[in-house]
Amino acid sequence: LVTRYRPRTPIVAVTGNPQTVRQAHLYHSVFPVLCKDAVPEAWAENVDHRVNLAMNVGKAGGFFKKEDVVIIVKCYGDVQYNKDGEEFIELVDW
Repeated sequence: LVTRYRPRTPIVAVTGNPQTVRQAHLYHSVFPVLCKDAVPEAWAENVDHRVNLAMNVGKAGGFFKKEDVVIIVKCYGDVQYNKDGEEFIELVDW
């Protein structure tokens, strides 16, 4: 959905599914990341883990710099219900 608007900024997409990583390469501006770590029991911990992984990959890849604003789009619950949420983070302490 986000790639439809052809953003000039990279989209870091974290998933545990290798097929999703391969398919994400076909979309504009998407930098897919395969999360090979064990999935935490609590759903909130799993989301936090993947967001931290995306932030670390973005920092290492030079996608983010200090005081940039990062938009985090995540799915709540089952994907079929399409309950997405956005979160804005300003990178002040980087």
